[in-house]
Amino acid sequence: ASTPFAQRALEETGALVLPGRSFGPAGEGFFRIALTVGPDRLGEAARRLGRTLEAMRRGELATTA
Repeated sequence: ASTPFAQRALEETGALVLPGRSFGPAGEGFFRIALTVGPDRLGEAARRLGRTLEAMRRGELATTA
């Protein structure tokens, strides 16, 4: 679940997130974000990720690439 989301997030938003699974089995279903940009870009990335998460929740985007 975390890896397909990370792939979709990059494709749909240009934001790179790390699948939680990369940090061990307990991380499955989660993802990590490195906050290394200024507030304006961070806010835009958060909006894009939010839209992508919502579209996936509604079934408008596949959860696999």
